[in-house]
Amino acid sequence: MELHNHDIVGFVNRLDRFAKELEKSASGTVSELSVADRARLDSYLASLEAYRDWVVGAPALDLPESHPTTYTVADASGVDVNSLENEHVKDVLVMIGLTREELIKSQSAKKASGLISFDEGRLTAIINKIKLFLVDYVDQATPLDLPESSPKQG
Repeated sequence: MELHNHDIVGFVNRLDRFAKELEKSASGTVSELSVADRARLDSYLASLEAYRDWVVGAPALDLPESHPTTYTVADASGVDVNSLENEHVKDVLVMIGLTREELIKSQSAKKASGLISFDEGRLTAIINKIKLFLVDYVDQATPLDLPESSPKQG
């Protein structure tokens, strides 16, 4: 996919890297989210929030000579969600994928830089939903005893 906003490229690069980390995590192959992977996931979300705040707070750039520069990003993150054992990791990866898709196809992606308020709102809502999912569901309702279905049979 092609877009023009270098800040959106920064979001996509971070989302793709975090998705790959989650896919390769120890928790991806079991039904439980480990303490270490949960801490990493919290740090990824905090990083996205910090980057969002930096992008929104940065001065608007006037780039008449370089805009529109075209940046190419992959159509998808390259993560195989269906190969994972862990439903919690799958759910988070789906929401990361939605975040990525919304940003790539956003109005902001057509600008040289920055994030318009509507796109910032969508990004913030998805990050908040992931955080609530972890606190209100994963932390409360897990671990689960799944002796008949875990590990998943190939």
